[in-house]
Amino acid sequence: MKLKTVLFLFLFPIFCRSIVHQHEITSFCSLQDPTIKNIYYFGLRYRPKIASELWQRNSIILDCNISADLSYEISRNSDSDLGEVKTDLYRGWLRLTSDQYEIRSGLQRINFGPARLLRSLQWFDSLDPRDPLQETHGIYAVSARYFFLDNSSVWLWTVLDHPKEVNFSQYESQNAEFGGRYQFPIWSGETAFSYNVQELANQYSDVIEQKFAWDGRLDHYLGWWFELVVTNYSGSEKLPQNTEAATLGIDYTFPWKNGILLTAEYQQIASYEERIFSLFQNSDLLALSGNYPLSLFDAVNLIAFYDLRENIPCCNFSYEMKFSFWSLFFSAFWCDKALTLDKKSSLQITVQMNL
Repeated sequence: MKLKTVLFLFLFPIFCRSIVHQHEITSFCSLQDPTIKNIYYFGLRYRPKIASELWQRNSIILDCNISADLSYEISRNSDSDLGEVKTDLYRGWLRLTSDQYEIRSGLQRINFGPARLLRSLQWFDSLDPRDPLQETHGIYAVSARYFFLDNSSVWLWTVLDHPKEVNFSQYESQNAEFGGRYQFPIWSGETAFSYNVQELANQYSDVIEQKFAWDGRLDHYLGWWFELVVTNYSGSEKLPQNTEAATLGIDYTFPWKNGILLTAEYQQIASYEERIFSLFQNSDLLALSGNYPLSLFDAVNLIAFYDLRENIPCCNFSYEMKFSFWSLFFSAFWCDKALTLDKKSSLQITVQMNL
């Protein structure tokens, strides 16, 4: 984000009917394994946010949300210390809402699906289950949702631009991508069907990517959920014709003292050519997590990952303390091999203040 955008963020309130200001200050320090490039990492981030109501008539409301991301980051590697100042737009959208619909345009967050640890439906976000703040980069999109009286809903979107942090493909988007999602209640839960299509390209070829998804969640004794995504590629000889990603998950809260929430998920990623489930490449992952609240203000959490094909265990322990205006997070991560995740081992402390 350029300087003129930062100035606009602070001058914008002049034109608004009602203003809500929020200020978030976050400091984080990370120590990593010496074999990794960056030995330690320190950052200080200031995130001002303005939420404003621009216009209202009866139940129709036009409002906006603008949030900047101003940070200073310093890291040390084996050679020197590297410092960097970053200014960027975190969120910036305009929204029209009524009792049964919502239309939003701008830099926004779009994510869905019931999975928490191994998400097959991670299409538009970079959420990490190890991140205590659960933050993700936004995407530039126009989205519309309509809510029916039977608690079902339709969600349509046009994604105009992907930041590199949420583009997991080796190809780049050529044009806007389009998609939708229909979600409806069923028994003691809900289920949904999703679709997305985009044109991808690199220096060798153009590819049409189509994603078909089915997911659902039921709450009957245990919490049960699943995500199934089939992706079809046409026009490329370097990519498999189809890929399949499936996630199964359960959770249960054991009534011991403050309650222990246990979650388990299994994910399989496979590729095949013409016939569905004619697999020739597999990836099998297992994830387990346990959360125990020590009091109303603090809790401990443990997440374990295991790559069943490569026999790679990983583990993340975290402690969090939350109060009205500030929060403290401590996490320790370890992985047997730095293959499927971005680091082998690390310690991180995060302090956040909300004003």
